[in-house]
Amino acid sequence: MKAKTLKGEKEMKRFRKDKRNPITKEVDEIISIMATTDRGSDKYKQLAGNLETLMKVRSSYKDPSRVDVNTLAIVVGNLLGIAIIVGYEQSHIITTKALGFVLKGRV
Repeated sequence: MKAKTLKGEKEMKRFRKDKRNPITKEVDEIISIMATTDRGSDKYKQLAGNLETLMKVRSSYKDPSRVDVNTLAIVVGNLLGIAIIVGYEQSHIITTKALGFVLKGRV
């Protein structure tokens, strides 16, 4: 029964999406190659230089899938302002001008 479970796990790994960023994947690959390379060789020194460069790049890498906090604050502020204006307009007689207060998006 355990053999079937292991086989099923291997099959499921093919369909899982790797959520690491590409730089982290390269760093992990270089580290695994370095583990099997002789520390005194030129290849090891070259890999160490590449690893150092990738670590510097990774520290400045910004994940594009994350939403900036400032952008999120602007959106929430706009929606809150519109909700306040529309709520006020329901209890008082004023024509709709809520959309004029929304900040225009910049591209």
